[in-house]
Amino acid sequence: MSEKQIYDERYRELVGRLKDTRKRLRLTQAQAAVRMGLCRTWVAKIESCEVGLDLLGFVRLCGVYGLRAEDVIRMMEEGKAP
Repeated sequence: MSEKQIYDERYRELVGRLKDTRKRLRLTQAQAAVRMGLCRTWVAKIESCEVGLDLLGFVRLCGVYGLRAEDVIRMMEEGKAP
């Protein structure tokens, strides 16, 4: 694939939905990062699509946000928000 994942519209949609979920939970980027044992800049770079989110990071973020990764994937396939 010649186009990077971070420029893919579906990827951006997924990241946007995760960001919306974080905000709905009233978590700051720093709070989410602390719960994952990471620095705030990691969350910021993911949310701005500056860096790609790998599978393990996706699963960890889902856990922090009280989501099941498989449910988020299913919702994405169905065109629904988590």
